[in-house]
Amino acid sequence: MKPFSRSVIELFDGKKRYVIPLFQRQYVWRQDHQLGRIWKDIKAKTEQRLDNKTTSPHFLGAIVISLLPTYGRQVQAYDVVDGQQRLTTFQVLLNAFRDVARTFESEFADELNKYIVNEGIMEDKKAERYKVWSTQVDRPQMKALVDCGSQEDVAAVERAELGKKKTGVEPIMIAAYHYFHQQISDFVSEPIGETSSDDRIEALFDALKRDLALVSIELEGGG
Repeated sequence: MKPFSRSVIELFDGKKRYVIPLFQRQYVWRQDHQLGRIWKDIKAKTEQRLDNKTTSPHFLGAIVISLLPTYGRQVQAYDVVDGQQRLTTFQVLLNAFRDVARTFESEFADELNKYIVNEGIMEDKKAERYKVWSTQVDRPQMKALVDCGSQEDVAAVERAELGKKKTGVEPIMIAAYHYFHQQISDFVSEPIGETSSDDRIEALFDALKRDLALVSIELEGGG
């Protein structure tokens, strides 16, 4: 067992995938209880960067992962033993950030995509391209967020799914995406001193890369 400090960006850096075991509950984090607090911390660190203040890592909890055996062209995979809510939340956040960056025609959109999808040679691109492989219940939502590329396209998928299920209840992961998309879009659009939208996008990316971290407890050999 080895504990590491990993920034939000570092968690998804390189060709890797996190597999949520079937026994894990579905994604349940909501704005009022968890997402709002996370965004408050992220925004505070980003504003410190814009103010040229000295920053230090702020920890947002822990995850426990176990190395899974992989063979041939398979992408290195990890079983998520604990912390799947946090891990999924940050992947949803990066999807929303990427799509906001695209609306502002920022070069950071393509940079962020590196931490959302795996690229290159792999055994099964239909599955292994996704950094987070959610449980079967949540998987359609995660795949939609990764593949759509814009809030409008996500909303179209959402309407289609609601039409099929006829429940009228917004999927929780999609709701988290919309929440982060709105918060990031408002933040990037908001005049802060003499900073531009590009400055604010870059500061947010740097905060996620350097200032906001989790403790990643990594088990080796499936044990």
